[in-house]
Amino acid sequence: MISFLLMPVFTWVAAALAICTAASHAAPPQGTWVNLAEDGRLLYTRDALGNRVPDFGDCGYMAGRTPIPEAPVKVTLKPADGDDRAAIQAAISQVAAMPMDANGIRGAVLLTAGEYQLGATLNLNASGVVLRGEGASDTGTRLRATAARQYTLVSISGSGSPKTIANSTRRITDKYVPVGSRSFLVDDSAGFAAGQSIVVYRPCTQAWIKALGMDRLEHPWTPGSRDIEMERVIVRIEGKRVFIDAPVTTAIDAKYGGGKIYRYTQDGRIRNSGIEGIKGISDYDTAVPNDENHGWIFIRIGNAEDCWARRIVAQHFGFACVSITAGGRRISVLDAQSLDPVSEAIGGRRYAFYIDGATQCLVANCHTKDDRHQYVTGSDTPGPNAFVSSSSDGALDDAGPHHRWGSGMLYDRITCNGDEINVRNRGNSGSGHGWAGANCVVWNSTAKAFIVQDPPTARNWLIGSIGKVAGNAGTFDANGANVFPATLWGNQRQDLQACPNLQVREYTAGDIDRFTADAGEITPVDGAWQRLIASQGSTAAFDTLQGGRWLPWTHDFALSPGDTILGATLWVSVRGLGADSQKGRIYFDDPANSKSLSQYAAAIPKGGATVLRIDLADQLARLGDGKLNLAMQGTVAADWSILELRVAPASPETSPVTLAPEAEAGTGAILAVKKDTDAGKDRRALLRWDVSAASGKVVHAKIRLTPIRVGAENLENCAAMVPAGAPFVSWWPRVNHTAEITVTSEVLAALARDGKLSLEISSTRESATVEYASVQHPDPAKRPQLLILTDRSSQPGATPFEPPALRKDPP
Repeated sequence: MISFLLMPVFTWVAAALAICTAASHAAPPQGTWVNLAEDGRLLYTRDALGNRVPDFGDCGYMAGRTPIPEAPVKVTLKPADGDDRAAIQAAISQVAAMPMDANGIRGAVLLTAGEYQLGATLNLNASGVVLRGEGASDTGTRLRATAARQYTLVSISGSGSPKTIANSTRRITDKYVPVGSRSFLVDDSAGFAAGQSIVVYRPCTQAWIKALGMDRLEHPWTPGSRDIEMERVIVRIEGKRVFIDAPVTTAIDAKYGGGKIYRYTQDGRIRNSGIEGIKGISDYDTAVPNDENHGWIFIRIGNAEDCWARRIVAQHFGFACVSITAGGRRISVLDAQSLDPVSEAIGGRRYAFYIDGATQCLVANCHTKDDRHQYVTGSDTPGPNAFVSSSSDGALDDAGPHHRWGSGMLYDRITCNGDEINVRNRGNSGSGHGWAGANCVVWNSTAKAFIVQDPPTARNWLIGSIGKVAGNAGTFDANGANVFPATLWGNQRQDLQACPNLQVREYTAGDIDRFTADAGEITPVDGAWQRLIASQGSTAAFDTLQGGRWLPWTHDFALSPGDTILGATLWVSVRGLGADSQKGRIYFDDPANSKSLSQYAAAIPKGGATVLRIDLADQLARLGDGKLNLAMQGTVAADWSILELRVAPASPETSPVTLAPEAEAGTGAILAVKKDTDAGKDRRALLRWDVSAASGKVVHAKIRLTPIRVGAENLENCAAMVPAGAPFVSWWPRVNHTAEITVTSEVLAALARDGKLSLEISSTRESATVEYASVQHPDPAKRPQLLILTDRSSQPGATPFEPPALRKDPP
């Protein structure tokens, strides 16, 4: 039986603010570039220029905030004799002429089980139209490409191209904007506002080409040929600081031409269209070895935003199962297979899942067989884009970015059976591919081998992966075994959705220029703080290479009424100026509130730079006035400082409800999970909730699980939705430390289906058992719970919420 337990609204945010204390168990294995904070979020290491592993959590349909919709069926078709293309196209056009609902959906064309002959391309070129089958199998819905020529079977594409809005170009004034940044300064923010679409532009200059060595190719890059255009949305403006919805994936460097932003429109782009539950088959001439005169691409998506292909299978196509091209943004390709391609196994063929010129796309839970480049990107593809929890068998060549500076790609839990995963300089290969990828991350992946190299001016990370590492020119970290978290993309998404409408706000103080003292250097500092620190002794500024002085500075930021800071991280780039520089101190808002620099670095050498990373969990109360005053003292200099805030903005009044599982697979009061050396002895816990009782608009949802016994150190548990299968989040189980899993999108998806939300809990490492409290546990506070917040204004006859006393009897 489902019980309801109401809780005061304030406890929802209070739970997010709670900082866990250290437990007796050690944290699971981690790398150095991404670490686990005490409160469960991820912490990132930055290099001397502030670059960090980018955030990929916003890749995919609607940045993961909203599930792919279940479009209502408006037209149903059955296979007919002969070619079915005209009939299906007419049905698509019929639905395209229908009005949209409030979510931008017109409806679906349902193709019932059977085979449909198609001698030409089907075009979905209107928003809100879905092509749906009754299963991507030999007994489900099949689309057969019958023509003896190369063509795309299904095209989901709008029209036109971006058009720059007149007088909207602004110059980025930062000397350097690091990879992973979500904000920067411009010369004038007038005319810009939150919600506007912009391009963040980084030019390809001759100086940069020369630095990369791309002037020495047989077909050298030329100025303007590799310009980088990152499509973004403004989420906030503070003065001249612009905040964007996704990170910068190639650093903006004044040394190589700086950067600019401009507004644009693209009226012909379509949204909310997709294809699902269909198998595509390409006929070919069996008498011709590697025949190439037949269906070439199953699904092409271009000039489309927030569209999808899911639960699809492609068989015998010569080039791709899904090809996402220019104008693609926030596209999801889920649960797809590319099988048995037919073509020559040479260049320009067998690119199973291909992203070319698109951004914020997600390819997850996919599989390929006998493809050459299974998960691959094309020239000038600006990320972030993510390939997640996918595999390939019989790989004939490598996976990875293929040519000419694909930036910000994630290969997360990718298994490449038969070949390599590479992110490297391909030199004169092909048509002169040169540096294929930059600022890419290979995470917890498995392959025969890896070639991962750092380009000049950029990095490529190989972290926690299993396979032979060729060469030593990349940024390698903790390889040979997997690290926490099991899926980087999944935990990044969890961090970004920890509360409704969470914002990541970054503020930079100082020029990022490796301690170059110049006339343009400004050390921002509050006047009163400057005077207070000056009373302690002689002061200095950023880039001042003189020891024994105090260095004060201030991060100013704007907070709106109702804003709550959930977490904060500070990075400071420092250099030693004498012996034992790590014995200096850093001060937070008060000369009586300081810590030794040795807490953040065992040593601070005289050369180069050491970047201190400081979790400000114990300083959050000092940030409520919209500033953070800082100072350092000792034989140490600073180049720059970056402050990151995780802010929960004020939100509409909500009504909370707590649901107990309606079913679980456990023994008595416990739910046990364990990964065993014998897979047949693995123990997994299953939970199912009926979410249909949630009334009104769901704005946030999370599951709470409480470990009551943890059998060993270094454990990592994970959760997967049933029946999806792939883990989407992992955590560090500690006794009586509640794990919280955000499932807002999953609850919304369940409400659109049968109202059932099913979760599987498992362990990622072979070790001891973890026991969670079950619904029968004697302490109600430790039982598994699903907490849902709904917008009170969306509920008919809503009245002000008065939380009752919490029930003490078991739900």
